[in-house]
Amino acid sequence: MLHASQRFYEASNDLSKHGINTGEVKLDIPAMMERKDKVVDQLVGGISGLFKANKVTPIQGHGKLLSGKKVEVTNGESIEIIEASNIILATGSKPIEINSATFNNNNIVDSTGALEFSSIPKKLGVIGAGVIGLELGSVWCRLGSEVTMLEALPEFLPMADKKMAKEVYKEFTKQGLDIKLGCKVTQAKANKTNVKVEYEENGSINEKVFDKLIFVKELQILKIFYLMIVEFLLMIEVL
Repeated sequence: MLHASQRFYEASNDLSKHGINTGEVKLDIPAMMERKDKVVDQLVGGISGLFKANKVTPIQGHGKLLSGKKVEVTNGESIEIIEASNIILATGSKPIEINSATFNNNNIVDSTGALEFSSIPKKLGVIGAGVIGLELGSVWCRLGSEVTMLEALPEFLPMADKKMAKEVYKEFTKQGLDIKLGCKVTQAKANKTNVKVEYEENGSINEKVFDKLIFVKELQILKIFYLMIVEFLLMIEVL
């Protein structure tokens, strides 16, 4: 989606600078989503192929780290104990909810649901201006959404180098993201067509209405991910 939205943005805004006129560029969201799903399937299948080629045995189940370099794997009623000289924990992540914005898989969604919209939301809210939130916000902004980012922390990308964070902030606001820092969401009321969000900013309560609301909670983010975003954005700017 990052790649597709960037291509759409370039075709709509940048090609004319080079003397290339394409006329009106139209989006086909269902086709874009279909391609995204195929890419995901190919990547998953590619990992399976790499496992096989490198003689890695995948084991399905829920893992539990035990003492003595052992892992307990539960798959249904089956329990297996695996022992190894070295164990790497790479658990990935799972979306979590907050009481003020519970998912309904319609207009309040997590990061997965944000990649399954059937149409472009006119007004999109994103709770959390971290790595994933910025990624999703930039995707839909480039596709035409009016995006507002609501970040509880008073500082933008606090784990990144301050100069880099400043440049990244400039780039995202240049793209059109409205990034509000120091905003705590207190309530999100959803109906069939939109979401009314109340948030506290500078001691006062404000509200905005969105067609869709994405909530992204990031528990553990390594600084390298921020640096990857910086590098990606600077690369786009150079190109």
